[in-house]
Amino acid sequence: MVPDEIWRDLPPDPEVMALEERREQLKKGRYRIRGSKHEEEIRQLTTMIRTKRAQREKALQRQYRQYYFYHRPTWEIERQLAEDSQGDDEDTYTGTAPSINCNGLH
Repeated sequence: MVPDEIWRDLPPDPEVMALEERREQLKKGRYRIRGSKHEEEIRQLTTMIRTKRAQREKALQRQYRQYYFYHRPTWEIERQLAEDSQGDDEDTYTGTAPSINCNGLH
């Protein structure tokens, strides 16, 4: 539902980045962690990272949905006005691209 360019332009979450860095330090580049002395902490970090990413994605989807449905009637009116002013020759609409502030998502 959220356009790809919004996902692409979204800055990385610093909290998730810190958790991933800590996990990589504990793993020391190894793929398998079973039996290591840090296994439990690595598994907890992995769960926390997954949870925080899911929360952030859900918040972004909710925020974009609110933005879209708040502005959609205005876009429709602008499109209709643009069609009236251009005549019946063109059916294309060149509206403004939505700008969403996603800096508050963590």
